[in-house]
Amino acid sequence: MTTDVYAKLVSILTTHLPDADTTILADRSQALAELNLDSLSILEVIYELEEYFGFELTEPQLQELTTIDDLIRAFDSGVKPAA
Repeated sequence: MTTDVYAKLVSILTTHLPDADTTILADRSQALAELNLDSLSILEVIYELEEYFGFELTEPQLQELTTIDDLIRAFDSGVKPAA
């Protein structure tokens, strides 16, 4: 499911970062703070992922999200996407 999570994440990030270089988004170790997103935008991205995958992350999980790969791992739990 990692590919599905990554594809959805890139889709969401490109709506928030229309001028984003796809090579930056391909680097899964890229820090979220370096994507030129403010904290509200990062929360919006996470909210959209939660809506799509049908579950919410806990506060401790949210605090651990620092890279693109962290987001992928957080949502790569095998939960089916929300309808």
